[in-house]
Amino acid sequence: MRLISLCPSNSEILFAIGAGEELVAVEKWTDYPPAATRLPTVGTEMDVDIDAVASYKPDLVLASLSVPGMEKNVAALQDRGLPHLVLDPHSIEEIYGDILRVGQAVGRESESRELVRAMRNEIAALEAINVDSTTRARLYIEWWPKPAISPGRISWTDEMIEIAGGRNIFADMQRVSGQVDYEEVAARDPEIILLCWCGIHRSEIDAGTLASRSGWSRINAVDNRRIHVVEEGWYGRPGPRIVDGIRQMAGLIKELSQRT
Repeated sequence: MRLISLCPSNSEILFAIGAGEELVAVEKWTDYPPAATRLPTVGTEMDVDIDAVASYKPDLVLASLSVPGMEKNVAALQDRGLPHLVLDPHSIEEIYGDILRVGQAVGRESESRELVRAMRNEIAALEAINVDSTTRARLYIEWWPKPAISPGRISWTDEMIEIAGGRNIFADMQRVSGQVDYEEVAARDPEIILLCWCGIHRSEIDAGTLASRSGWSRINAVDNRRIHVVEEGWYGRPGPRIVDGIRQMAGLIKELSQRT
């Protein structure tokens, strides 16, 4: 098959089930695994060049509504009559389901089932360690700094935090994600802060600037220097590497518990 992926998470799924060699093009921000970075690109996930996509004569184009603004690309694919599959997961269970859907669509059903089985086992093992936790670390993940964007309750990220033994400070926000006020973050006093600014490389994120935000110098995580710049691919991409994100969070929470 001739496959095109319009977002990094879809590319990672395809490589994880052994279909990476069938990719003929990806969008610009695909950066994992390394082999994916050597493929031709068809623009960014926010601004896909549909003419370029069509020129590859793909058998299937994989899009994802987990990327804001992807709707216009899907509409363009429909207008051009290009065969496509659209993913839109909000939970870990839905991520599993989408991996299986992709596997079925590209003829890698057994490989996708094996990947899901391995993910389930690893995540279940991590959850078992923390299932009886009576005190959960207050954790804040920031998708974007200004305005501040945090994951809400209806997200795989909220589930990741719970599995790792933490508590999303915005678990009461009944949305996938949303804008939050700096003052509200300070009032909820997170013990751990993870900076995962979408589309910004880790090397470009300066955690030292957080103390200058209104009221943030008194936040537990800021005062105790428990601010971590993390890999976006482990948290913000609905694919196999969320296991790495859960494992990292569990380690950070364990470290916190050993200090207190």
